[in-house]
Amino acid sequence: MTEPTKPSFTVLRALQSDSLLADTTMPSRVEALLSVIPYDLGDNHGPQEPANVLQALQKSAASIPQMRLERSLTPGAENAYHVDLTFTYEQIVSQSQRVAVLATAFLGHLRACHARLAKFEPVFGIWWMLGAKEVLNADPVFKGLLTDKQLAVLATDELSQYLEERDVEIEAVIDATTMLVANIKAGLKQAETTYQLGRDQINLSLADYKVPTESTPGRSPRTYTNQEPAASLGALQSVFGDRVQTPAPAEQDDEFPLVTGLDVDGDLSHD
Repeated sequence: MTEPTKPSFTVLRALQSDSLLADTTMPSRVEALLSVIPYDLGDNHGPQEPANVLQALQKSAASIPQMRLERSLTPGAENAYHVDLTFTYEQIVSQSQRVAVLATAFLGHLRACHARLAKFEPVFGIWWMLGAKEVLNADPVFKGLLTDKQLAVLATDELSQYLEERDVEIEAVIDATTMLVANIKAGLKQAETTYQLGRDQINLSLADYKVPTESTPGRSPRTYTNQEPAASLGALQSVFGDRVQTPAPAEQDDEFPLVTGLDVDGDLSHD
């Protein structure tokens, strides 16, 4: 492979943005665009690069608790199980909302940066193509060699290099953050479903405490053993608390008074 001639090498180096656009406002505008890309997540680490912010958000999302249901409940443990289930669900909701808000705000920042870069790209392309045509037309080897379409492709690539490929990084982080928010929302919905299943599980377990009737169509009465005594009033109150009240004495029906005995004349006496 032959080495490029000195004039050709000089032309190619002259097409680089830092030299081609050195006397324009492009360098300062690029610097301004790059300066607003870092983002402060509010975690006392100050502004960070998008990739580092995404990593911190992913770590926070991974620390969100997971809800697990018991395969079976021990009789009498329903209340404690419900407390643990509710506490875990509240923790999941709280942390999910916190991380989702942070990720959504970060996503808005990324999209704003991406919009600025997209708006700047055609402006940069025009300036670069004007300078590139002037350089190329001054060299007999490159004069008329490239079309405007080819120069536009080179201008896009030159901008990406000039931005240190931060535009490519932003697009990748936008996609990853969007997926992260979607996963958090899906996990929150799953936690809600699991919580409702847990409540149904508790209700089914509490249903076993009901005193069985003599017969239920299609179901045999429950049989109690010495190891599993029938539910008494005290047992029910220990589980359900004040919701179970001692039955009040039956009121006397005035229309049918109680018979207490016989009077001296042999008639029935009534209370």
